Amino acid sequence: MLVKDNSPVWLTEDADTRFHKLIARISRNPVLETIVALIRRSEEEARLSGPGTEHVPSGHGGEHRMIYEAIALHAPDIAALAMKRHIESVMKDENQYPLS
Repeated sequence: MLVKDNSPVWLTEDADTRFHKLIARISRNPVLETIVALIRRSEEEARLSGPGTEHVPSGHGGEHRMIYEAIALHAPDIAALAMKRHIESVMKDENQYPLS
């Protein structure tokens, strides 16, 4: 299951977490697995401590699909580029919602 754009966060958090954990696991990169776990923990603490966005930002579902399809096609260069774009997009979205 991939995260759909503009879906309520509470409906998509589990799927998003599973998606990122799976990529970390199949990459066989323990550092990436740890980073994913830390990010998820931080996101949950932020969600519990105050108001946040109620919807998954537009574009992330399509980004997940591009990553998934590149992996399914065994195209590591395309998957890496898709993941880089996704990370940049997430960072841009996070900067729009300061923590303070």
